Parts: sequence; C-alpha cells; structure tokens
Amino acid sequence: MIHSVFITTPSGTCIFEKHYLERSQINSQLISGFINALGAFAKEALGSGMQSLKLQTGEQLFIYPLKETPIIGIVIADPRDNSRLIRNILLEILSEFSTIFKRQLESTIPPDLIEFQEFRYTVDHILDGKVSSRTNFKMFLGVVIGLLLVGTIVLALVPAIIKFEGLNISEFGLTNITFDNDLDQVELATLQTITLVIIGALMLFNCIIFFLPTTIAAYIAGNKKRGIWTAILLGSSIGILILIGTPFIQEFLYVNAILWYLAFSPLLLFLALVCGYYGGSLKERKKLYPLKEFEGATF
Repeated sequence: MIHSVFITTPSGTCIFEKHYLERSQINSQLISGFINALGAFAKEALGSGMQSLKLQTGEQLFIYPLKETPIIGIVIADPRDNSRLIRNILLEILSEFSTIFKRQLESTIPPDLIEFQEFRYTVDHILDGKVSSRTNFKMFLGVVIGLLLVGTIVLALVPAIIKFEGLNISEFGLTNITFDNDLDQVELATLQTITLVIIGALMLFNCIIFFLPTTIAAYIAGNKKRGIWTAILLGSSIGILILIGTPFIQEFLYVNAILWYLAFSPLLLFLALVCGYYGGSLKERKKLYPLKEFEGATF
C-alpha cells in the first residue's frame, strides 16, 4: 500500500501531501528538507524516468517527474508493492493533479496551498479498489474456487472423455495389426503417430483442465509465493478427490482416474509451479498490499 504521497514543484516546494500511515516519529522539518532535496535532484539528474530508493524503515521511496507539467511526484510505499504498479498509480495521480490545477500551476502568482489539499479525495478515489489482502483465507478461497472450476470444466468435457474411451482404432487403420509378429514399416509408423496423438491429446486435456483454475486460484492467493503454494494445494486436493471418487469414476466414465493422475503428475506439478507463479505475479502487478505498520520506523 502507498503510505505517503507528495507532489512538489521543480524548485522543491511541496504543494501537496497525503498520508495513509501514522508516522509519529517523523520530524516534519526533516521530511520537508528531504523532499526539497529530492525534488531538485530529480529535476537535474533523473529526467523523466521513475527512480526508487530504499529507506531505513524498509519502505521504498519512488520519485517520478512529470514531463508535461513541471511537478514531481514522490511516493513512500510498502517494499512488497510492484514498482510498475506504483509507477502507473503515481503517473495517474500526477496527471489528475496537473489537469485539475493546470491554471494554478501555470500562473506566475504563488498558489494557495490550501486549495491543493482538496486533491486528497481524488487520491483516495484513485487508490480505491487497488488494494488487496494476502491471507491464508485467500489461499483457501483460491483452492476452493479452483476445485469448482476444475469440476465445471471436467463436467463440460465428459462427452469428449466418453467418446475418447469408446474410440475405435480401426478408424486409424490399425485393425490388422498383430503384436505377436514383427510390424512392418507402415504399421509401425501408424502406431507411433497414433500414440503421439493420444499422448498429445491427453497433455492438452490436462492443460485445459488445470491452467485456468490454477492461475485464478494463484491470483486470488495474492503473490508469487502464495500462488505457488496454492497451486500445489489445489493439485493435491484434486488427487485426494480422485482417490476418493475412483470407484464412481470407473463405474460411470470407465476411466482409471488414479492411473491418469499418476501418469501425468510431473506435468501437473510443472503446471502448478508455472501457473502459480504467473497468477501470483499477475496479482502483484494489479493490486497493492494492505497497510502494514513499520514498528520503530525512523526517517
């Protein structure tokens, strides 16, 4: 979560500030001088790109000069927050500020800083919906939703599964193949082709079943680490459900689900790691972490 937002002029004058984290130990004179120094430094050395510094508190400080309007945005944020997300939010804040107060910023008369403070409501609106918690409950919720999605996809694919189980290999020219004699080249090539097609179809089937549910479950979990663990828990839960439901699956679908699960477990583990990482990183690029108090913070 963004802890503090400052907007300064190129000369280093702070014209707007907004705080979301109580900082009783911050010396206001020190922070003002620090921001002024950063503002001057940003104008001379940083150009138009965003730069970041790591503070003693463990937080990250981001500086972004806006090219179109002579203002500089400074944000203090949770170190876990994605830098690209911070950049986009800070750019949106600066763009809105320059649009709303364009006349005051272009005027040669020093503006009344009090009127800029109304902008805090706009900042609240920009940040609204951009914060998401990362808790164990979210991991559990991700697993549950993932299981529901897997079940829905499997039910939708039941007709295809039944058709695959009743596949007539004679349609592929394998009627006359016998395995007690040597296969000729044509039969061997045909058998290899069919084997590869079947394996490829099964791998595609597994990817279809697990990719979307695992990615969504990891996204709900909130970050890369939690996403990977959520994906692994989801895969393990599916294995347990398959083990419990094997008699019913074999009776109604004529599919050896346990054998299928074990045979493709390496692929499922790979999908869990990839989708878990991807889903978690996607959440980090979309949502900020919630506020976190930094005990003993000094500035």
